[in-house]
Amino acid sequence: MSNKLFTLTIILSVVGGIFGLITNQMVIFIPYAIINPALMIAFASLRKIKFVENITLPSWQEKVKLLSIITIVINLPGSIYLHRMGIQYDIPLHIMSSFLMFLIFSLIYPIIFYLIKRQMPSKKILLLTAFIVIVIGGLAFEGFQKLTDVIFGTHLFFDVVQPIGEDFKTDLLMNLIGAVAGFLYLKRRMPESLTIPLS
Repeated sequence: MSNKLFTLTIILSVVGGIFGLITNQMVIFIPYAIINPALMIAFASLRKIKFVENITLPSWQEKVKLLSIITIVINLPGSIYLHRMGIQYDIPLHIMSSFLMFLIFSLIYPIIFYLIKRQMPSKKILLLTAFIVIVIGGLAFEGFQKLTDVIFGTHLFFDVVQPIGEDFKTDLLMNLIGAVAGFLYLKRRMPESLTIPLS
């Protein structure tokens, strides 16, 4: 995959974030101008570390990069326009984002595990840990969104079609589906015994 496309996606995200700042929509500015670019740059930098390169194959890294690009490109018009039109674009988005985070965590966790214990985690431990982290992370994020609007009376995460409670449950379900998809995908594609390099 061309690094130019990856860089262009980062620029697109920043531009979307600047739009959020200009229109006083911090819920768009913060993730697109700060969080997304920081994560993408950090991931690209992480790949340059020799130790990381030795335990994660380039094919895995490229898949994560591609999913990151697709997720941002699909999400940006939704955050800026489609969601306010009542189009439930975020249903497939939550599935894709959860699936993507599952893959990213599954790339990072073995690195941390190896640095601490000097051995690779078992496939079972890796998959179960990733599943628990992604599900709990999704619950925490959706809970934060709901509490923000309910407690402070804001509409930062409003849904023009669904009530807050229904939107909360739908998003959690979609996150769970994405986590299950990530679990099943890696269960099938990942070798039973993780070694260096991770293949």
